[in-house]
Amino acid sequence: MKIMHMLGVLVLVAALALLALGGVGYNGQRGLLDAITAQFISSDALRNHMQADMMHDALRGDVTAALLAASTHDDNAIAAARTALGEHAGDFRASLAANRKLPLDPALRKDLDAVTPALQAYLASADHVVKMAETHTDNPAA
Repeated sequence: MKIMHMLGVLVLVAALALLALGGVGYNGQRGLLDAITAQFISSDALRNHMQADMMHDALRGDVTAALLAASTHDDNAIAAARTALGEHAGDFRASLAANRKLPLDPALRKDLDAVTPALQAYLASADHVVKMAETHTDNPAA
């Protein structure tokens, strides 16, 4: 075997090894990129969920404030509770909508869709209680 022939085979083997190494590296980078993308989506979903949870607490506080204001016949405080309820309900809905826009796992999306009617009913009941406080300020049981 001539030296030129052996060098050609050696160069070919080295080129194939470099291509294989490049393919493995590219595949590893793609896997990392997919994992990072999934992590960003998961982080966004968790942030939206935590924001919605905080708004749930704020809604409960708004309803409690309206009931307290109704028991003391404080129309200004009832109006403030109504304003706060509107803001917090809007933020709550925005957080839920933000999660619906994310490319979530189908099982998670199904679970989120399943609780949506209960969440809408929660918002409606909070609004109803504040309306009762607004219209029945003489009734402490409102």
